[in-house]
Amino acid sequence: MKIAFVTECDYYLDGEALGGCDLVLFPFYTGGTVSYNKEIKGVTNFFRTLTNLSKRLKSTVIAGVDTDSYGIVRHSAAAIDGGKLLGISDMTTAYENEKYVGGGTLRVYDTRAGKIGVAVGWDALSSDCVKTLALCGADVIVNIADTVLGGITGVSSRAKAYEFGVPIAVCAYKNAMLCGTNGEMIFSSPQKISVATVRTEKDYHLVTLRRRGKKHNGEHGI
Repeated sequence: MKIAFVTECDYYLDGEALGGCDLVLFPFYTGGTVSYNKEIKGVTNFFRTLTNLSKRLKSTVIAGVDTDSYGIVRHSAAAIDGGKLLGISDMTTAYENEKYVGGGTLRVYDTRAGKIGVAVGWDALSSDCVKTLALCGADVIVNIADTVLGGITGVSSRAKAYEFGVPIAVCAYKNAMLCGTNGEMIFSSPQKISVATVRTEKDYHLVTLRRRGKKHNGEHGI
């Protein structure tokens, strides 16, 4: 899978700049909160801009944005494939004193680029989140992040990519990184556009677990 990391909110790039990538990632939109109500009424056209970009590039696009649903603000990421909005993932982890309301579900999107699991903001630091997306068959997990927190984001992403056997691609403002399933940092860059290729073959192994107690067969007795 060929992935382009665009660390600035420039939605008017041409295909030549992105080199025919399968997946194009953008950080959180810096122009303010996007209202669903205004988008539906045609007052704003944020999502239309992304669908047009995806259609023009013939690529899957994942872009971060804060969304406003009648006063409820969520940290979100839009998933677009071939010019069609597949859905919007919300950050499920909302800490105290934050302006965001947590979303309720995690999603893996079936796209022309493959199966893309989306972790928004702090969700990617959660082992439960990454494990869930991996178990749901994600070929790669995309984390649209606020920032790359020193070494924390890199260490966490490398460890989780290794533990759950799924590459993790992180895109934040002015920073991007890609972690492989061997626990290595494939690349990290502050450049506006970075392009990397990652293998997404699933590697399964038989793991046995020894535990005390018998398998329950529905019978009673000692």
